[in-house]
Amino acid sequence: MFAFDPLTDDEGWSHFMQIHPDGTADYTSFMPENTGAAARWICRTGDQEAVGMAFPVRSPDEASRVNGRPVTHAPLGKGECFKNEIVAAVFTPAEAEAMVRHIETVKRQRA
Repeated sequence: MFAFDPLTDDEGWSHFMQIHPDGTADYTSFMPENTGAAARWICRTGDQEAVGMAFPVRSPDEASRVNGRPVTHAPLGKGECFKNEIVAAVFTPAEAEAMVRHIETVKRQRA
């Protein structure tokens, strides 16, 4: 697993997709302002192969960055939790193409 600082669109949402050979896509989205970071995991063992596209994680000990701005969250105490809305979907090829255009626009704006 590794953590990274996601880019967000003008509404504060980060977007992640895995596009399949047939053009359909798995999609997740969330607002990292509540966490400051995103995580991705990949599992390839003898009996498992899986990819976690992206999900929100707290950035407890060091500042993360969202769109170039530092975001720091205190470590969670015993029994504490955080909440963040996650949108997950399966896109048709047309929906995936539209989201690719949106993500590319966000990348150009934030570069």
